[in-house]
Amino acid sequence: MAEPTSQKIALLTGPTASGKTALAIELAVKLREQGIPLEIVSADSLL
Repeated sequence: MAEPTSQKIALLTGPTASGKTALAIELAVKLREQGIPLEIVSADSLL
């Protein structure tokens, strides 16, 4: 039987033009440099 995997989710919220996207991109770069796979999903148009 395969080992169970653990997945983490990070949500960034805040006012318009507060730097959420810039922070998400910076975080993604740092995590990918460490070999951690990730996805960025924009929810701006969902509401």
